[in-house]
Amino acid sequence: MQTELPSFQWSLTTVLPADRFTVIGVNNTSSVLWLVNYSTMRGISFPFIFDDKSPIFNKYQVGGSYGNSPPTYVLIDTKGVVKFRSDNRFNLTDSLASMIRGLLPP
Repeated sequence: MQTELPSFQWSLTTVLPADRFTVIGVNNTSSVLWLVNYSTMRGISFPFIFDDKSPIFNKYQVGGSYGNSPPTYVLIDTKGVVKFRSDNRFNLTDSLASMIRGLLPP
């Protein structure tokens, strides 16, 4: 996560039209203060949600109790349908950017 999210941020802001999709980071193990400090120090502009009671993690089956660990990427369309999911894999920035581009309407 230390390098993956900043790389993802860079790709999002330089390759993709930011006004056509939304990125939200979700974390349930740190704290709100840690997330604020992390995003500030790393220059990450997309919002983070502190999912302390884990309703988001449970809905999308993310985390150790579901047999996966960070990072997990879930691409969800505007209807809430999961279009892509990747667990336990790093360095997906280019692949994710391509998939996001493919999900955007013309």
